[in-house]
Amino acid sequence: MEEHKKMYLQDFLKFSEVNLEDFIAFIAEKETRLRNCYAATFEKLSSEKFVKMMLLDCSFVIIVLLRICFGNIGFGNSGCRNDRIFSKPRMFRDVSRDMCLLENQLPFFILEDLIKLSKIRGHISLIELTFVFLTRRWSSWHFVAFLRICQQPTEQNQQKKIDTLSTPSAMDLHQAGVRFKLGSSKKLLDIKFDADKGTLEIPCLKIVDDTETLFRNVQAFEQCHSDSGFIGNYITMINLVVQASKDLEILARKGIIENWLRDNDALLRLLHNLSKENIVSRHFYFSDVVEYLNRYYTRRRHKWKADLKQKYFDNPWTIISVIAAGILLLLTVIQAVCSIIQVV
Repeated sequence: MEEHKKMYLQDFLKFSEVNLEDFIAFIAEKETRLRNCYAATFEKLSSEKFVKMMLLDCSFVIIVLLRICFGNIGFGNSGCRNDRIFSKPRMFRDVSRDMCLLENQLPFFILEDLIKLSKIRGHISLIELTFVFLTRRWSSWHFVAFLRICQQPTEQNQQKKIDTLSTPSAMDLHQAGVRFKLGSSKKLLDIKFDADKGTLEIPCLKIVDDTETLFRNVQAFEQCHSDSGFIGNYITMINLVVQASKDLEILARKGIIENWLRDNDALLRLLHNLSKENIVSRHFYFSDVVEYLNRYYTRRRHKWKADLKQKYFDNPWTIISVIAAGILLLLTVIQAVCSIIQVV
């Protein structure tokens, strides 16, 4: 990988309007701020080595992002020489996953400053490059923070204290008449419950092999650097609703959960493992949703209505049978009344 970093540094310098010495001087001016971004002090690393390390790592990330967005971006054959990253899909997946690990993060500001200084492809924004990278890879700051910001809700609810953090499972809610609906939002946290219609709307959650790694890194970032644990609250909310395989099946039928793991048990283990080390305060983001779901669930008329619908009106044949029985009962009553009238 070090060979690739050096190769990408050469490409970065080749297509920049700034030479190597200017980049080194620019990073050296920000050395103190950069060191303060890390928990490690790098005491054994001299200023010269630290600055060169930052330039090597930053140039690697920038070239990866540019090549994802623009292909060879004019590299020609030299841009593809011995490049095992983009020539092998598996290698690219591994590199892009590593770029999203918390321990591999580079301060966002230095990447942004270096792109501006280099003037590669005019005034391309690092925000735009990062957005393309994340949307292609995973259908302020560093990449983990950016991932978290991308998932923040469209309209943030006012977090309220909650006394009991519990709610019925998806199966229990279904039996109580709650209808599940696939949310149209791309943001996972846009979970909404319409008490009037009894509809719980949840955006699609696609579970793949790298999902646990992604969630754990965002979890760790929130616990270390953020007061609002949106992703931690989301993990808790999903675990409240999904407690067994039958709950997964209900959500899967509605397209709310796409499971690309080997089976439902693997998915359940993933969700429950994420919740073990999850930290959630009493100011729960989904407190309103939990409160309204519990209130809806405890009303008996909803259960009676759902029970009647699920037993007698769940498919056309049972509906026809109920209608036929109703007609037969009506005819029986009419016959009885006519017989009484004739006797009188």
